[in-house]
Amino acid sequence: MGDSSKTKKELILELEALRKLVAPLRSSGTSRGSAERKQHGLQLQQARKMDAIGVLAAGVAHDFNNILTTIGLNSEAAMDEVGSGHPGYMCMDEVLKASRAASELTRQLLLFSRKETLHFVADDLNRTVADMLGKLACLTGEGIQIETELDAVLKPVCIDRGSIEQALVNLSVNAGEVMKTGGRLTIKTSNVKIKAKECKSRFDARPGDFVRLSVSDTGAGMDSEVTAHIFEPFFTSRGAGKGPGLALSVVYGIAKQHDGWVEVESAPGKGTEFSLYIPVEREAAAAREIEAREEELLRVDGLMALLIEDEPNVRAGVSKILQRRGFIVLEADSAQEARSLFDSQKKNIHFVISDVMLPDGTGLELVEEFLGVSPELKILLSSGYMDEKSQRPLIKEHKYRFIQKPYSVGELLDAVKESLKEPAKQIS
Repeated sequence: MGDSSKTKKELILELEALRKLVAPLRSSGTSRGSAERKQHGLQLQQARKMDAIGVLAAGVAHDFNNILTTIGLNSEAAMDEVGSGHPGYMCMDEVLKASRAASELTRQLLLFSRKETLHFVADDLNRTVADMLGKLACLTGEGIQIETELDAVLKPVCIDRGSIEQALVNLSVNAGEVMKTGGRLTIKTSNVKIKAKECKSRFDARPGDFVRLSVSDTGAGMDSEVTAHIFEPFFTSRGAGKGPGLALSVVYGIAKQHDGWVEVESAPGKGTEFSLYIPVEREAAAAREIEAREEELLRVDGLMALLIEDEPNVRAGVSKILQRRGFIVLEADSAQEARSLFDSQKKNIHFVISDVMLPDGTGLELVEEFLGVSPELKILLSSGYMDEKSQRPLIKEHKYRFIQKPYSVGELLDAVKESLKEPAKQIS
């Protein structure tokens, strides 16, 4: 038996990778077989390298998200406390702006490492492209001519629209930067069927029906040495001071999180084309859910909340915000302390907000345990990083409300408000 923590999809993908690697060994030993073995070996090595970089990036982003959450929450609290007329107000405002800029950097790292929480719906990719054309024209500059070649009968795909828009922006801005004197940027969509034999020479590819989204430019192009590293975080061929080198890494992560992949074709003097492959949505396109945000501020009168957070600065910041909204807050820095507080106050606790990753357990295990005793509890889970193999699928399965770190005061209060409106969970 294999690792029971792995999902069926992960096992299938691993078996497919092994199949690609082993298949050439069955050949007759010809030079062609030797070349295929070398190619598959290089593909497997590249896949392992990118996964290792992703784990590192996610870990760094997780630690920084805790720090940035503390900075952001306390900056907002201080500004609210002193008022706009205080001499230090503008200084705190600059601190808040810097923390938001840094949080965008960590968000990009999470997108690359596939740890960013996305919201998928069935959609028409052509509509996404069409809605972005005006914005892309502004971002790429006057000397860039944008053309489209969109398949009129494009099949539906399941996407997180915001991240696909981000991928389009990153690819288009990148293309604009390599066409300083002007040029042509072409965005294409098409239905493609990938056959098994085509996957042998294509990194990350697999058989099936996909929608292909490509962005090409008429710039100087790249050699094979550059394209081999083009998706690695902080790699850039444009020299120092030209950005952090995360734009294409983010595109790579977005493609992977959509259960697809991204390819690049380029040569010196022949321009560059990036192509995202996204699996076709087999079921009928679902209606997009639009939730209107309530404008009124959250206010409760004496509800008791159990706050479970092992990072002391984050815990203190969140506790202060909840108390100002009328909550009575019990604080715990571990699963053990949370259980003790819950046992003594379970009749009074109405709301539980917990970090997913705790030093002696998980927030997910805790809330399920608490719900077994008090089914009416309202739950909000939070994290800056989750184990893809276990936590995220379970949170989605149980439909727990979740908020990604770092978050602002407004985002936290919105999440709390939505959690309080959730119906009671059915615990089997």
